[in-house]
Amino acid sequence: MVGGGIYATPAEYMKVLHAVLENDGTLLERETVGDMFQSQLSGQSQAALLKVMSFPDGNAMTGGLPEGTKRDWRFGGLSVMQDLEGWKSKGTMTWGGAESDVVD
Repeated sequence: MVGGGIYATPAEYMKVLHAVLENDGTLLERETVGDMFQSQLSGQSQAALLKVMSFPDGNAMTGGLPEGTKRDWRFGGLSVMQDLEGWKSKGTMTWGGAESDVVD
């Protein structure tokens, strides 16, 4: 799955989610799904991610997590690396984005 350029009906999207969650090999190889949930950042890159997320616009693009929340990037998206009581659990994966106006 990628972050841009994909369009699907809700029913088609649910089929994609089901195939990933079941890891049944029908859409992606089982190893690929496993890779989606593995850390992709070095310690230095994780520090850079936290710095970017300290800016309001950067944080808003990834779900508006509380400042200082430990995060990691995986092929499947941004992963929350700590429990956020009443909100998200450690290991929650999210995908967000932002739009900008382009003026020609």
